[in-house]
Amino acid sequence: NPVLNGIEVFKVDTSNPVLTLAAVANQTNDFFDTVSIAANAAGGDPNETISYYMAGQPEGVVIDPLTGEISGSIVSNANAMNVGPNGEGIHSVTVTVLKPGSSPSSTAFTWTVTGDGLFWTGRRQILFDGRQGKCQDPRCIRLYGQYLDLVG
Repeated sequence: NPVLNGIEVFKVDTSNPVLTLAAVANQTNDFFDTVSIAANAAGGDPNETISYYMAGQPEGVVIDPLTGEISGSIVSNANAMNVGPNGEGIHSVTVTVLKPGSSPSSTAFTWTVTGDGLFWTGRRQILFDGRQGKCQDPRCIRLYGQYLDLVG
């Protein structure tokens, strides 16, 4: 049986253009990827400001509430992979825009995080979270518990 947790009432001014949010394409990224995606909305009262919200995204990724820019670096941790129906790293993400006097608009997309937490360089593989292997090369450093290859 469905459960009603709350109700929101919006006063909509039908003389304004409808507030719309363009679809965001499905995304696939690896750990440590830096992302920059634009969420684009239009319409509503031209004298009011659009506010952007996002839920369900991989850890390390945020949305700018004023511009809709989705950005950040995907964090390598157990939470990034242990989502989705089978723990396969699939995130169900929803972006919503609000503007006073308009009905909210939302779009949903799938964000798949792939990878095993390994970072490949030209010579060797380094596990950044320290679970395996230490870099024996003097050109590597350990920073905040992570091994970094200074040569690449």
